[in-house]
Amino acid sequence: MKIELSKFQFTTLKDENVPEILSLQDNVIASLNDPDILRKNTEEMFHECVRAPHFSIGVRYDGKLIGVGILYIPSSEQEDLSHLLIGVDTINKKSANYKLCMVDKDYRGNGLQYALGVMLENKAKNLGVELLCATVSPNNAYSENNMLKLGYTLNTTLPKYGSLRNIFYKLI
Repeated sequence: MKIELSKFQFTTLKDENVPEILSLQDNVIASLNDPDILRKNTEEMFHECVRAPHFSIGVRYDGKLIGVGILYIPSSEQEDLSHLLIGVDTINKKSANYKLCMVDKDYRGNGLQYALGVMLENKAKNLGVELLCATVSPNNAYSENNMLKLGYTLNTTLPKYGSLRNIFYKLI
């Protein structure tokens, strides 16, 4: 279903939106042919992601939350994906993770994942981030294509979150 982008409303998400995010996550995961494509996040993680210094943006259609994008500012090396990069100078670069982007199956194909990615990148720039990193399942061609369209570079493939993940990065 192709819908005019102006029909969508983009909003910053807060704690009160976490139940909607969880419901969207359940719907998205249920619609996937391969459950390893998207790692299920906990309620606690989503509460963390909607609070500063992190940033979460949602997209609504007719009031319903149909997409989410999350920018995650790591506070430790364990959370920072940049230390996994091979051959990339990450010293003294403020990094962040393009943690998650998910769109309801009924609204895919409208450029929403790309639009959310652009918005997250703009927010990252405003926060002084210089390096964005993301993980994508090698079986998720749609998200990989969006990463490349957004100007990310595929760096390596590693076990992460219980299965193989491609590690992408972008200097901004």
